Amino acid sequence: MNDVSDDVEHMWTIVVSIWLSSSVCLVGVVTNYWNIRVFKRQGLTDNVNISLMGLAIADLTCDVISLWLSVCELLNILDPPTLTFQPASLLMLTASIPRIIATRVSSWLTALTSLQRCLAVTLPFKVRQMFTPRNTSISTLSVSILVLVGYMCVYYLKDLVSVIDSRHNITRVVMIPAARGRANQILNNLLFISLPLVNILVISLATIIMISSLMRASRWRHTIKHGETTPATRWRHTITQGETTPADDHHDTSGTKRLPNRKPQPGPHTVEGTDPSKDKKEVRTSKMVIAVMLIFIVCNLPSNFLFAMRNVFPEFNDAGSLKNIFFMSHGLAFLLENINSSVNFFAYFFMSSKFKATFLHLRWCDTVSRDVK
Repeated sequence: MNDVSDDVEHMWTIVVSIWLSSSVCLVGVVTNYWNIRVFKRQGLTDNVNISLMGLAIADLTCDVISLWLSVCELLNILDPPTLTFQPASLLMLTASIPRIIATRVSSWLTALTSLQRCLAVTLPFKVRQMFTPRNTSISTLSVSILVLVGYMCVYYLKDLVSVIDSRHNITRVVMIPAARGRANQILNNLLFISLPLVNILVISLATIIMISSLMRASRWRHTIKHGETTPATRWRHTITQGETTPADDHHDTSGTKRLPNRKPQPGPHTVEGTDPSKDKKEVRTSKMVIAVMLIFIVCNLPSNFLFAMRNVFPEFNDAGSLKNIFFMSHGLAFLLENINSSVNFFAYFFMSSKFKATFLHLRWCDTVSRDVK
């Protein structure tokens, strides 16, 4: 269990980190391209569209960087002697660290989307005033910039030095951990343990609250539909429908008879006075966001767990006694992160009729345009 042969390591890297991950990322480039086109076509006047548009751009960036990372992985295996930059260091400098930054931007945009949607379900009237399209755009851009700048500190933890490569008898530039003392530990714990943990907790709590709210709303609608009313629902029904009470038909002390309250004519409103079509739309949107959140949680928990394990247990890395477990787990976590940034399109397509209709319309327009040419 202490050593992995070079052949096994190379084969695992080629299969998981290059072929499988590259295939998933190619799918992600296509799907996120369509996500951006559909949300742009629908118009960026809806808070959910703005948030999901920002998330699609971040995911597209992750997929493009992951494709370049696969190329760097292949260079690292081949190790051509003409490179003046060590392949592993080139991978870290131009692919691995940028991908970490892009993944964290996507993660926090996902947290922002889940938080906004959770508040929209629990406090709809206040949120409409707070999260206007303009405020949503500003918050999405601000979160992206803050996370981008914050995780650029990862480069502060590395140094570039020139060393002589005895295998090829050339001088190469190598990236090594910087001797920053306690700053290394603080930044590592903050960027790779604390902040990802807060991110996962925010998304998980928001998802749980949204699911419980939807379940309560579903039970309430089922109760009203089947006439199983409680004192609270009967009172709400009386107030919203304007039913008369026995006191309405009594004479007052002046001898003038009160006019009874008249029931309004049936209209397109529910017992709560809301438009059923809008209510169904909100439910569908919430379910779609919940699906995206669940995909994120499942696909990102392994990588966050690995970062925590790597900092807690020094032997759990690519050079320690647990390198076998780390090596295989890291490849699978990398694949899951690529799946997360590539499959949101399918959640939108199958759970949003508006997204599906817009996508099919754009496809039809593209087909007609090609036929005309």
